[in-house]
Amino acid sequence: MVQKSINMTTVSSKELINLAGTLVGYKSVNPPGDEQRIADFLVDRLERSSAAFSVHRQSVRPGRSNVIARAGDPERGSLLLTGHMDVVPAASGSWRGDPFELHQHEDRLVGRGIADMKGALAAKLLAAEAFLDDADTPGEVILAFVVDEEVGGKGT
Repeated sequence: MVQKSINMTTVSSKELINLAGTLVGYKSVNPPGDEQRIADFLVDRLERSSAAFSVHRQSVRPGRSNVIARAGDPERGSLLLTGHMDVVPAASGSWRGDPFELHQHEDRLVGRGIADMKGALAAKLLAAEAFLDDADTPGEVILAFVVDEEVGGKGT
């Protein structure tokens, strides 16, 4: 079987930073478990994607749902990219500014959840779109953005 090389579209750093900044802006703090607004955003963003995602919510607890999106052909193999939408509370006095507003400090991006895990969610979504848009016959990509990782792990 001859495997075709894929020349993936380059995702711009500006696009990645903008999406990550939007995700940081959602105060998805756990406890108490306030992921609904970021989940709503991700559902809308995935439904408007250039990739033909099938998007659904998986109820975990009342008012708390995982977001699961699938695109591509599972007969050609599947890849799961997952990460959590919740963040721990921002410790009062530990931030130089609003923790839910992304900003750059020297060569670093700073914002609640940028390293764990909102930056990674943005990267996974954009990488999946680039792959699915460029591949002639892509295997399945599953994005699973889950709730409750920071406290009980019920979403996973």
